[in-house]
Amino acid sequence: MYYTGKDTVYNQDYIHKYRYADTIFTECGKYNMGNGFSLGSSMGYLTKIGLKFDLDIFYLNNKDINFLYNNYRHEWNMAYGWNFGDSIPKYYNKYEQYIAYYSSRFSLIPKIGYVHDFKDFSLEYYIGSCFSDITVYVYYNGYDESVTNTTGVVHGTFGEQIYHYYQLEESVSKFKYNKKLITPYFQLKCNYKFNPNLSLNMAASVSPFMSFNKDKGLYYYYGRKSVYDDREFLQEQELEMIDIVPQGIKPNRYNLNVINFSLGIRYYFQK
Repeated sequence: MYYTGKDTVYNQDYIHKYRYADTIFTECGKYNMGNGFSLGSSMGYLTKIGLKFDLDIFYLNNKDINFLYNNYRHEWNMAYGWNFGDSIPKYYNKYEQYIAYYSSRFSLIPKIGYVHDFKDFSLEYYIGSCFSDITVYVYYNGYDESVTNTTGVVHGTFGEQIYHYYQLEESVSKFKYNKKLITPYFQLKCNYKFNPNLSLNMAASVSPFMSFNKDKGLYYYYGRKSVYDDREFLQEQELEMIDIVPQGIKPNRYNLNVINFSLGIRYYFQK
């Protein structure tokens, strides 16, 4: 389960009629990087007195399986400038920035619990430790376009001619951060018995304290496309073991705290 909200900021700053900066727009997603599609498995041993020893395996990857995950930060601004008497802008600039966060998590969860049997249903209480290997991925896309218009006298004719200077910068950067955590784990299960072999299983589990600050990461890909008037340049490189995180790309805290709910049918293979 997860909640996604949005904060938006929109500014317009008119300096005067012919010169202004317009449209500064920021959209930030409030999100939990622990949401998305997860897989898991469990094995355990039940004693005669009701104690149960389990080992759970949990895997989450909303980087490659992200149809339940769509969170990002988006910033965009545009600026124009006129001189008095001009019919077209003296300059034009547009900047867009998209930052997307994804995560993968692999956890081993040894736990101990107690099974309390009633006539038609049973309750199971668990407490354990969650050993997790977490990787956070950051995809950054930047788009910067500018046009400058200048006028000049064309010799041999009357009047002026407008010259356009065009510049485009498109960049893609990929970062990743890795963290190993040990956190507590709590789970409650309820089983309704249809017969000795078949039951309805409901469970709720909590993985708290699964968030962390990170100020360094691996900068493993960088690509940039540059266009200056009619000339185009392309640069791509894969980088290894470079700890560099530009300012403004990372949130203050990566949050992967998770509350899981499950509902299913359980079958017991027994005589």
